[in-house]
Amino acid sequence: MEDLFSDLTLDELVYGVFDPKRDCSICEVIKREKDLVNTLEDIATASRDYRGCGACNNLQSGVQKYLDQCAQKDQPDVDWKTIKFHMVYPEHQGRSRYMLPVLEILQIAKLNQFDPQQVNSHQSPDSTQRLWFRRNVPTSLELSALVAQISSWTSMCKDSHPICQNEDSPRLPKRVLDIGADDIDGIRLSQPQNISAPYICLSYCWGIAAGTITTTQENVDDHLRHIPWNNLPILFQDAIRICRALKIRYLWIDALCIIQNSTADWEIESARMASIYSQSFLTIAASSCPNPKTGLFGDRWTNFESRVPRAPKPRFPIGTITTESDGYFVHVRPQLHLAHERFQDSASASEHKIDAPLLTRAWVLQERLLPSRIIHIHSEELVWECKSGLRCECGVLDELHLSKNRVPRTHSELWLKSSLADAELSQDLNKLSGVWTKLVAEFSALHITYDSDRLPALSGLAAQLDGPVLGKYFAGVWTQCIAPCLLWEIVNIPRKFPKRPLYQPNAPSWSWASVPLSKSQIISYKSVDFFRDINSEFKVINLEGRTLGNNPYGWVQDASLEVQGLCVRTEIHHKDYRGIHLWIPSHPSFVSFTMMRSDRSTRKTGFLLLYVGLRYCLVLSKLPGPGRQYRREGFTELPNNHLNSWVDKMELKKIVIV
Repeated sequence: MEDLFSDLTLDELVYGVFDPKRDCSICEVIKREKDLVNTLEDIATASRDYRGCGACNNLQSGVQKYLDQCAQKDQPDVDWKTIKFHMVYPEHQGRSRYMLPVLEILQIAKLNQFDPQQVNSHQSPDSTQRLWFRRNVPTSLELSALVAQISSWTSMCKDSHPICQNEDSPRLPKRVLDIGADDIDGIRLSQPQNISAPYICLSYCWGIAAGTITTTQENVDDHLRHIPWNNLPILFQDAIRICRALKIRYLWIDALCIIQNSTADWEIESARMASIYSQSFLTIAASSCPNPKTGLFGDRWTNFESRVPRAPKPRFPIGTITTESDGYFVHVRPQLHLAHERFQDSASASEHKIDAPLLTRAWVLQERLLPSRIIHIHSEELVWECKSGLRCECGVLDELHLSKNRVPRTHSELWLKSSLADAELSQDLNKLSGVWTKLVAEFSALHITYDSDRLPALSGLAAQLDGPVLGKYFAGVWTQCIAPCLLWEIVNIPRKFPKRPLYQPNAPSWSWASVPLSKSQIISYKSVDFFRDINSEFKVINLEGRTLGNNPYGWVQDASLEVQGLCVRTEIHHKDYRGIHLWIPSHPSFVSFTMMRSDRSTRKTGFLLLYVGLRYCLVLSKLPGPGRQYRREGFTELPNNHLNSWVDKMELKKIVIV
C-alpha cells in the first residue's frame, strides 16, 4: 500500500492530518514529545477547555468506548492508569517504561485524508522525521491469517537474509509424519530412506504426558501403517492443518517420531536434534499452549496487574476498537507487551508461565535457536524469529534495529539467536566461547523436570557448535576454551541447601552440569566478561573420561582434568553471610568465595587456589587419599591491591581435578 505520509515531516503530519488545537496541552505533547502518556480525565479536560479540541474529544470517545465494552463483558476491575499514543520514532522502540495498565492508540487522523485500512499496514520510515505506526492485531487467530503471515515473513527472509538460507529440500530425518494432502485419515509415520524434501518441526509443551499419543516399541508398526486422526490431540491436528495449508507434506513431532520407551533410540535421536531442527523449512512453536490438548487458534489476550494485591492478573481481549467523530477516527486497544518483554529479556522467562509456557522450558532453548526460521504462536500475537531478526504482528519487534545502515543495534547485540549465527559464521574462538557461556547461563534459568536431562537437552546446540575451533566437548565444557569455562558460579545460592545430591555423579566437579540447581538458581559466567589474559603457566595436560550411552554430548563417567598452574594452599579465615573467606596465615588480606555445594564442612584447611589468569583463581579442596586429586568448590578474585603478593606465594604444581 502506498505510503500516504512519505513526504510529510512531523509538524506537517500532526497539524495537517491530526489538526490539533495549537494551544491544547495534550496536542502539544503529541507534537513535541512523540509519545503521549496521560489520564482519560486530562484528555476530557483538554477537549472542554481548548475551544472544543476535536482531536482530544475523539480520543476520549474512543478510549471510553473500549472501557465500556470491557464493562459490558464483565472484565475484571483494572485501574487504567494511563493511555499512551504509539506514534513514535524508530529509535523509541523497546520495552515499555509503563508497567501499569496502558491503552495504546494505534491511529488518529482525518477520515478524508487517511484510509482506515492503513492501520493494517506497517510504515517503515527512512527518516526520523516520519512517524512509525503500530499494526492492527486481530482479536482471534485464524488459519488463513496465520498462513498468510507465515508466507509473507518466509518470503521476506528468503529474499533478504543470506544467513538464514538452508537447503530447499534437505534429507528427511529418520522418521517423519507423512500427512498427505487433505485426507484426515491419510496420516502415517514414515521412515524415509535417503529422501530429500522440505519438512516442518513442532515445538510444544508435553505437559502431563498421560493421555498424549506417542510412538513406542509396541505400536511403531501400527503407526507406520496408519495413525487415526481422532487419536491426535488438537495441537497436533492444528500443526497438520498448517503444514497442509503451506503445502508441506512432512511434519516432525518428537512424541511420534522418536520411540519413547527405547533408551537407545531416544539417545540417538536427541543427539540429532541439531540437524533435525536446523534443516527444517520452518519450526512452529506452540508458545502459548501448556500441553497438546490446547489448540493454536482462537481468541487472543493480554493481561495487566490487578488492583487487588497478589490477585491473578486479569485478561483482556486485544482487539482494536474504532470510533469516528467530528471527521476523525481513532483506533484503541490495550497495550501489547507480554510477547515483547519475553523476547527482549531472556531473564524474564519465569514471569511468562501463563502467556508463554513453552518458553520457560529448558528443552525448548535449542528448539528456538537451531532452526533458521521459527513462528511463535503467542497468546497476544505472532512472533517471527530467524537468524537475522525478530518481527511481530504489531510491529514493535520488527528489525529496524538490526539494520546497520539505519538505527544502531539495541536488542540484537544481546540476542542469543543472532549472536549464535554470527559466531558460527565467523568461526572466531572468542565469539564462540562467549556464545557458549551465554547459552549455558540462559539454559540454566529455564525449567527442566529431570536434572538428568540437562546435558541431553543441550546436546543439539553442542552438536551445532562442534568443530576444531572449540575443540573437544566434554560434559558441557569445550577444551579449547576450558580456562574461562571453568569460571562459572551459581547465582542465588540458598543459605540452606535442599536435600539433594552434593553433585551429579556423571559430571566432573569442574563442569557447571555437576551441581543440581533449585528453582531460583542459575549458572553465571559474568566474571568471564572481564577475562582477557590466561596466565602463561596455566596449561591443560590431559582430559579423560568416557561418555555414557549413545549420545556423545551427554553425561560422562570417571572424568578427570589434569592441569599445571600456580597454586597456593589456604585455610579458612572466617565465615559470614557473604561466604567463606580464605587466607594465608600472616598475609595482610583474604579472598572470599561462596561454597557451591551443601557439604559446607567445618574443616579450616585443605583448600588450594589455582591461578587461572588476571585476578581469578579456582578454589579447590583436597580429596582424601595420597594422590593429587582435588574437587572444584568455586572460584574467587584476588584483591587487586595485593595481587602480586598473592602470586609471589604461589608455586608451580600439577594437579588432577575430578
